[in-house]
Amino acid sequence: MPKKSYNFYLSPEADCMIDSSLVASDSRSRSDFVEKAVRYYAASLGAEMHKELLSQELIRVLQDNIKNVENHISSTIFKMAGEQAVLSLLFADMLVENLDRKELQRYRNEAYDLIRKRHGSIMFEDALANCEGGDE
Repeated sequence: MPKKSYNFYLSPEADCMIDSSLVASDSRSRSDFVEKAVRYYAASLGAEMHKELLSQELIRVLQDNIKNVENHISSTIFKMAGEQAVLSLLFADMLVENLDRKELQRYRNEAYDLIRKRHGSIMFEDALANCEGGDE
């Protein structure tokens, strides 16, 4: 886009500031420096005007993401509780009469070891595979 000439007045202090900042700004000329400064200042004003809106939008996005993570965690915990309930009911119905406290503790230790191997998640099928000797 072709450049257009403008006449404007600067204070001697502002003129000295341009001269002293020309090299640091990587500007080719005083006009280039002034154009960069105007663009930067206009962008800064725009950001300041929209800061509240952007802050609210950022908060909304973060809250939505947190809610999605909470829903995922809740769903996973619900599924694991379901599996636990199935196993507890099966265990209570079929084995409790033939099991003493030491054997129950051994099963509990084995269960925690299996959960550690599976990084915190285990399904009934995993326990069956473990009992059959094919746990990995």
